[in-house]
Amino acid sequence: MNAETKPGAVTPHDLTSAIRFLAIDAVQAVNPGHPGAPLGMAEIALALWHGQVRQIVAGRARAGA
Repeated sequence: MNAETKPGAVTPHDLTSAIRFLAIDAVQAVNPGHPGAPLGMAEIALALWHGQVRQIVAGRARAGA
């Protein structure tokens, strides 16, 4: 824990770990094969969510959609 992190705060590492575990569960549930892509792209999913999706949702909310 670094000096800026509050106890109990969710870190980006926590979020990517959660994405990875959810991906493992999804791959196991449908049994399509190897979970490499979802596991390896957890950071990309997090970056897209924080950088793009939130801006799109916020823009739609301002536009009244």
